[in-house]
Amino acid sequence: MRIELWLDPTGGWTFVAKNRVDAALELWDGDPVEVVWRPALADPRGSVEPLLLLWHAYETGGTERQAAVADLLWRAHSLEGADITDPEVLSALARETGWEPDLAAADRVAFREEMLRGKAIGVTGSPALSVGERVLTGDPTPEQIVEFLRDSADDPALPDEVRRLRLAEALLGRKDPLGALVILKPLLEEFGGDPNVRMLAARAYFASAQLRRAEELLTALVERDPGDFYARYLLGRTYQRQGRAAEAAPHLALTETMFD
Repeated sequence: MRIELWLDPTGGWTFVAKNRVDAALELWDGDPVEVVWRPALADPRGSVEPLLLLWHAYETGGTERQAAVADLLWRAHSLEGADITDPEVLSALARETGWEPDLAAADRVAFREEMLRGKAIGVTGSPALSVGERVLTGDPTPEQIVEFLRDSADDPALPDEVRRLRLAEALLGRKDPLGALVILKPLLEEFGGDPNVRMLAARAYFASAQLRRAEELLTALVERDPGDFYARYLLGRTYQRQGRAAEAAPHLALTETMFD
């Protein structure tokens, strides 16, 4: 089992939350638990650089390296008043662990996807805990964290394509169509003909005003299945938003009572 700590190393509650997780794991009597830091901002305007360093630490050295870097970041920020948003400070701290980081080589696409995943599952700030798609926020006690782990222990692992579809759907529901398209990109490349992938992408394109791209996907969906009334309705709305009323009319006439 993996518990993910969505924490901002510049946030005041970061190590309070971490200490409570450590206390919870001392009470835990189930299968071994891997603890991984994930990127979340305490302040949406904050710097992502310390989070990117922690992400890169995990990607290159696993939980041991990440935990060592996280501890140094916290001590430097909280006890020494260091500016841990400064790239030179971050590099110097990482070197104290025996690691020479190369943030230019960090996978920023995967890092952005991880932040979007947090948003999709309901992480709204730092700190938060998650197992799979379950999220625990607030100020839980160690005992409550243990109960959360027990409740999450039997959740099935989802195939990556199903997980991505669910995350993209959640991001659309949270009014982030561009984020949904980031999550959908690998599915569009590998399963671009799948109608479920196409429909989610079309909705995201429509919601982000990329109307020509929405039109292309929706036209293909309607041609494939003329009885797909939602695709037909959305195609009509796409034409309508482009000022193409004559093309929109027949689609909307068939469907407007269903969806308006």
